[in-house]
Amino acid sequence: MIRGGVLFLSCMAIPLIISAWLLYSYTTRISIPHTVKLADCTNNMTAFHVMIPKGHAYHLELKVPEIQVMTDGTVTSSYKFSGRVRILNGENLVADFPIDSDKAWLTSSCFVITGVDFQNTNLPPLNQFVQAQKNYDIQITLDPPPTSSSIWLYWLQSKLDMSK
Repeated sequence: MIRGGVLFLSCMAIPLIISAWLLYSYTTRISIPHTVKLADCTNNMTAFHVMIPKGHAYHLELKVPEIQVMTDGTVTSSYKFSGRVRILNGENLVADFPIDSDKAWLTSSCFVITGVDFQNTNLPPLNQFVQAQKNYDIQITLDPPPTSSSIWLYWLQSKLDMSK
């Protein structure tokens, strides 16, 4: 009788342990999106300092009020721009590339002004230039200067990122 109980518990414990391990493995890989406002655009040149948080899939966003979502789901904006992004790590120039509204990825809330690893854009991905836990000075020049606009940092973060 005791032998049957031990056998039963063993048969139940193994799938339970395997299920718990699979659940843990899955949840450590779930990426949660984060955003932080870096600066308001008050003239044609916006400069700010940022420490890149732990995570992945970083990109810079330009939020402008002129973005409209149509009833059929298409996204449009009357704001057209061109400019440059310069990224410095201390005195070292890390990146300097042009941006414009035709190359940027237009979403329902912003222009993504740097490329994203998982999105095919005409701009280089920010991950190519920045690393987590490092400090950068970023300068963004826009012509014409946007009104009531701001620059945001977007990234994904999982438990695996936090352990790096």
